[in-house]
Amino acid sequence: MFAAFGIGGIVYAATLAMAIRPDRTVTPAADDHTPLSASRSLLSKEFLSILIVFSLLSLADWAVYAWMPLHLYEHFHLSLSSAGFAATFYLKGGSIFGVLIGGYVADRWYRNDARARWLTQATALLLSALLFFELAHTHSFHMLVRCMLSFGICKGAYDCNVMPTLCEIVPVNLRSTAFSLINLTGCISGGTIAIVAGALKKAIGLGVVFASLAVVILIGGGILFRTARKQPSRAIPQSP
Repeated sequence: MFAAFGIGGIVYAATLAMAIRPDRTVTPAADDHTPLSASRSLLSKEFLSILIVFSLLSLADWAVYAWMPLHLYEHFHLSLSSAGFAATFYLKGGSIFGVLIGGYVADRWYRNDARARWLTQATALLLSALLFFELAHTHSFHMLVRCMLSFGICKGAYDCNVMPTLCEIVPVNLRSTAFSLINLTGCISGGTIAIVAGALKKAIGLGVVFASLAVVILIGGGILFRTARKQPSRAIPQSP
């Protein structure tokens, strides 16, 4: 399986290399940012909000992928292979639809409200918190599947709006740096929770860990709502 994904990645990279052509008519903006001014632009309240919220959601995301298979194995008595499949398939399946729905809704909403992408992410996280809490407490496997599918949809709706929102607040010549910082902090927080959740498993149980992370997601949604309220809500003119 690892080899198959590796080959797929090589084919995908080769396809991109042949298919992507830069727009020669666009002149790159001169990079007049000093290290100090660049640092300041990446320390804005809006960017820090995105950074913090992405890290908070990574806690829940990584905890699920690291420990949900064992949770299903122990509490729902699935085989190891079935537990591994169920713990990822329903989440990622829901995410596919969430990306499409979240992108479409945010773009349509953006025509009338410039805060649309912020608000789409915030709404998705608040719904995710409720689903994550139910996911942690349910004793019904069918309810668990519905929660994972729904959580995947909400997670996809959040994910697909992270980069567009970032592009609204970060200069063109700093976007790669900004997104790399977001990925860095997300990986650090996600890797940390995978270890911490394992350490807490015997003491409080994975259900309590997941329920606690629902509160973390709720905090993230609140941060985004607060940030959205401070953004201009002007209507975006329609192009002819």
